[in-house]
Amino acid sequence: DVCSSDLIGESNILDSVVTKIDNNKAYFCLTDDITIEVENEDYVENKKAILVIRPENFNAHKNSVLNSFKGVIKDYVYDGSTIKLEVQIGIIKPIIIKINVFDNDVFDIGDEIYVDIDKSKMTIIGGKDEKE
Repeated sequence: DVCSSDLIGESNILDSVVTKIDNNKAYFCLTDDITIEVENEDYVENKKAILVIRPENFNAHKNSVLNSFKGVIKDYVYDGSTIKLEVQIGIIKPIIIKINVFDNDVFDIGDEIYVDIDKSKMTIIGGKDEKE
């Protein structure tokens, strides 16, 4: 709603499911092809979760990097010293990525890019057993 969007600012809100727990790692599935690995904080397999990621906490690359996933640029908007990229990843709704104009490669509509996440700044809601 309006109050929460003002509170957290512009964010990508992505539905996921905890698909695997392995030692101290938990794996959140966004699509059949995209799984995000994080430190396990008592997450439970098969539990639904929401990943909240601000646009500036994504990184865009021309080539594959470790733990990245592929997307296609659908649109972009110049916003001062940043560019907002609308990127389609798999079958889920497009994500919004903010990149610095001066620190990145040049991208265009239709380009395939690789995206990774600064997981230390990602918020996970759910994915755990509810406490009574």
